[in-house]
Amino acid sequence: ARIRAETEQLARVDAYLAQMGTEESPRYDVVLRSIAPGLVASLRAWVATDAENAADEEDRTAALFDEVELYVARFKARAALPPVIVYHDREYRSDGQDLEIVIPLTSAVAATERIQVYELPGCETMACLIHTGGYEHLSQTFSTLLQWIERNAYVIDGPTRASFLRFGADQEGYALPESYIATQADELVTELQVPVVKSLEENSEREQTIFGGV
Repeated sequence: ARIRAETEQLARVDAYLAQMGTEESPRYDVVLRSIAPGLVASLRAWVATDAENAADEEDRTAALFDEVELYVARFKARAALPPVIVYHDREYRSDGQDLEIVIPLTSAVAATERIQVYELPGCETMACLIHTGGYEHLSQTFSTLLQWIERNAYVIDGPTRASFLRFGADQEGYALPESYIATQADELVTELQVPVVKSLEENSEREQTIFGGV
């Protein structure tokens, strides 16, 4: 167990050094941690990609957030936790994204045809990476996270998420904790979260090494 832990730590160091040695790769620190399940109100929708006007695409996503926040505010059931986007597409889609807007709750509220209420599953091992600044470079940060996952012999084990630690919001008809609100692009903070497990190939190689030497 100690050898395995040290080997995994060395692999993480190697991946970090590889990022430092690549000019186009920012220096990021990936953290592995568990995510607890939580009661949420959610709205799942297809958001078409607008290559010529990315701001319009962001506005449509923001409108979905506002819709759920306004609904939850009616019940005064908003938990003091960051909102989340769950990305349900397993592969890149050039025409749009299957998104689920998730707002944490303190207690259950009535569901509607558009807004669902359920317990969002937790995750034992989530690879997490913090992105600061505007969303126009979010895909680059996500690409860096995917590279780290591959270099460290993990595989993706479910829908990825983006947790918005600091974000912009109109707050028309609802109010959020001031600590979450950013007024400038450089104040935005987003945590990308990818559920992972060790790859079967590495587990097989480790078993062959252990049992093959007995």
